[in-house]
Amino acid sequence: PSARDPWVILQQTAGIAMDRENIGGNMSGQQSNYISRGGNPTNNKWSLDGVDITDMSATGASPAYYDFDTFQEMTINTGGVDVTQQTGGVGINLVTKSGTDRFKGSSRYYWTDEQFQSNNISSGLRAQGATSGNPIQNIKDYGFEMGGPIRRGRAWVWGSLGKQTVDVGVVGFYKPDAACQAYKTAAVALAASIDDVNACLNTDRTLLLQNSLKGEVQLFKGNKLSMFSNFNKKERNARGASDLNPIETTTPQKAVDKSYGKYLWNTGPNPTYKFGDQWVVSDRLLLDLQYAHVGNNFTLGLQSPDLRQVQPTFVISTGMNGRSALEQVFIRPVNSLTFNSNYFVPGFLGGDHSLRIGGYWRNSNTTSISHSGGFATVRYPTATTNDCTLLATGCQVDLIRDGYSVYDLTNYAAYVQDTIIRGRATYQLGLRYDYNKDKAGASSIGANPLGGPWLPGLDFEGADPGVSFNDWSPRLGFTYDLSGDGRTIMKANFARYYGQVGNGGVAATVNPVAATTLRYPWVDANNNGFADPGEPVLSANPIAASTNWSAANPANTRSANSVDPNLKN
Repeated sequence: PSARDPWVILQQTAGIAMDRENIGGNMSGQQSNYISRGGNPTNNKWSLDGVDITDMSATGASPAYYDFDTFQEMTINTGGVDVTQQTGGVGINLVTKSGTDRFKGSSRYYWTDEQFQSNNISSGLRAQGATSGNPIQNIKDYGFEMGGPIRRGRAWVWGSLGKQTVDVGVVGFYKPDAACQAYKTAAVALAASIDDVNACLNTDRTLLLQNSLKGEVQLFKGNKLSMFSNFNKKERNARGASDLNPIETTTPQKAVDKSYGKYLWNTGPNPTYKFGDQWVVSDRLLLDLQYAHVGNNFTLGLQSPDLRQVQPTFVISTGMNGRSALEQVFIRPVNSLTFNSNYFVPGFLGGDHSLRIGGYWRNSNTTSISHSGGFATVRYPTATTNDCTLLATGCQVDLIRDGYSVYDLTNYAAYVQDTIIRGRATYQLGLRYDYNKDKAGASSIGANPLGGPWLPGLDFEGADPGVSFNDWSPRLGFTYDLSGDGRTIMKANFARYYGQVGNGGVAATVNPVAATTLRYPWVDANNNGFADPGEPVLSANPIAASTNWSAANPANTRSANSVDPNLKN
């Protein structure tokens, strides 16, 4: 019983280790992390029909979730990658389906219900305190794909629609009625049947929607123009749910639905657009040019807009959260232009040569906005502390100024590679150049209303760390057919790979406008459970402070950090 997403295919690939088991699809609403050959996961690469779409904010991750039936095939490389890939991480290329001269398609409906799963929480585990598992409640995956000719031999179209819902229960995350809330007491939960406990678990639901459309037309002999669009949407109702995070402290994930700065983003799905032209100039020369835009915008919001004014609570002794949470907005558009050419030269200098020359330009922008409910989190020493009217009780408050970080990242690359076949031997000689530079953009942040002079508003003009990376990567490969029939092959490879540095990878060092937190003693003078103006015991010496804050200049918009101009990748 497997699942249907690219990460499950990665799990089945030799040499790759995953961080989780995706059982029947219970993890398909969240990306798995994976590693191969000791490589850093931030160096993993995702491509769509040969165009690099890697998320450079969650560096090494995919920018989207997918309709599994969109793909014709997947290519996965775990080592010895050629000159077209910058890094030594796992390379995944997703090849989408296309229309042909014959109409054809498929549809599916997959249904995974709780009645199909067994219970692996034994009496021995329950005796150790395991009150329940996190069972599948219901998973549905359905949709269709179809393609065919607009004009046979000249123009084709293909499209798909898909929807997936993943409903699972979360350990300790109980429904709000009294009977279910009673199971928060371990003795009550362990005295009941595990089926009754599971029936009381709140639902952590993930909704994935995707639709794709591809059109292709042969403009003239040997030349094909292609247009591909994909709209994908992810919603999750209770991200972060756990026994220490009740429903009001969880963060729903959804599309961006507000105006932020100079951008206006709607609630529609995230778009990916790709335009390409492939030209077979002759039986020796192939040219390929592609432009792509990837939208990757989402919010980790609050369960209710009213909670933006409600301060969360935190119990120091237990780690229990309450009342509200942190709201975050992420806007991550990426534009790229990719060029590849292949030229075949037979019988030259004692062998056949396949020459590849190409490169790309890529610009990634990230805007990250954060707001903590009520601009503060009140901290109680213990779960039984409910009176903070005296300083001696040890109550604290985290005063949190909003964050508003903007990063712009420019990458471009050029590469050349010659694959030479001489008898049983194949030689691969390549050289690649990569340029990488990021900077912090301008932004403005309002003052924390509880922070007095210590958390004023900021107008940041932006900052350039003054460093760019210029990396040269040689690639050498050798393959020899020992038996001459292709059944026993010896391989050797030497290559230098440079890491991909994501948005803010260097510029975050000189960015002073990420969220700032100051921790102070708190006296709840009116005993209302909230930190009101005048109640935090403010001073130049907080109990704890973010590294981007200085008491000597709390309104500073110039980071105290600097970057060594000789920093290397």
